[in-house]
Amino acid sequence: MSLAAPWTLWLLLPALGAWIWLKAGSRSGVARLPGDWNRVIEPALQPFMARYTLAESRPPIWLMLSIWALLVLALAQPSIDTGVATDYANLAGRVIVLDLGAEADMHSQRLAVIRLIEDAPEVPTAIVVATSESFEAVPMTTDRVHMERYLQAIEADVMPVGGRFIELAAAHGEALLTRAEIIAGQVVMISGGTPPERETVRPPQWPRALVIAGGNLQQWRTYAKQTHARLTDIDGLAPLSHDLNRDIAWASRQSDRSARRDLMPWLIGAALVLWLGLFRRRRMS
Repeated sequence: MSLAAPWTLWLLLPALGAWIWLKAGSRSGVARLPGDWNRVIEPALQPFMARYTLAESRPPIWLMLSIWALLVLALAQPSIDTGVATDYANLAGRVIVLDLGAEADMHSQRLAVIRLIEDAPEVPTAIVVATSESFEAVPMTTDRVHMERYLQAIEADVMPVGGRFIELAAAHGEALLTRAEIIAGQVVMISGGTPPERETVRPPQWPRALVIAGGNLQQWRTYAKQTHARLTDIDGLAPLSHDLNRDIAWASRQSDRSARRDLMPWLIGAALVLWLGLFRRRRMS
C-alpha cells in the first residue's frame, strides 16, 4: 500500500492527544454526578456512577476516534497495487510529413527532422513524403541511423510523381498512428515557401504541427488554422516535443492509475457507517 499524501497522518496526533486527556480525566475521579444525585448516592459509589453517567451521555471515545482516523487515512489517499496495468505497448509515436512540393530546400527540411528526432529520441518516428500522392518513406522506428540514411535519399527528383498535397500526407500519417494503436501521437508537417492554393482539409484526428523551414510565417497562418495545426518555424521546435512529452506523461499516469486501487472511497464509506451508527446509538439511548 502507498500513500499519495503521507504528511496528512500528522492529523492523527490531535486525536491521540484527546484520547490520552480523556483517559487521564476519567481515571482522576474528577467526574461528578449531575444535579443533586450526590445527596442520595453513597460517596463510595459516586465516582463509578459519575463515569457511567458521562459515558452514557456522550459518544464513545473509541467511535469518535475511529471516525477521525478513517477520515485522516482517506486524506492520505492510500492505494494498493493490483499488478494489472493497462497494456500500452505502443505508447507514443510521431509522424513527420515532408512537403517535397514546397519551395523550401530539402536541407532545411532535413535539419528540422533531425532536430525533432534529437528532442525525442525515444519516441518511434515515421517519415511520410508528400507530393500529389503520399508515400511512407520510413516506417515507425527509433533507429536514428536508419532514419538519417533514408532521409538523405529523399529528393523530389526520385519520387514517382510530382505535385503537392500536404493534407493527404497528413491524413496518411494519422492513419499510421491509428493503425499502430498509438496512445500519445503527433503529426508534424514540414513545409516552406508559399502555402498551397487549395486543398481539401478534414478535421484532424491527432495533434498537428506545421513547421515552416524557410518562408514567411504570416502567409501560413490561415492554412495552419484550417488544418488545426500549431504553427512554428525551424527555431521553435522545442514546444512541439514538450507537447508530445506532456501527452506521453498523461498516458503513463493513466496506465499507472489503472494498476492501482484507490482506497479513499472505502475509508470514507466506513467512516460514514460509523457516523450513522453514532446517531443510532443516540436514538436508542
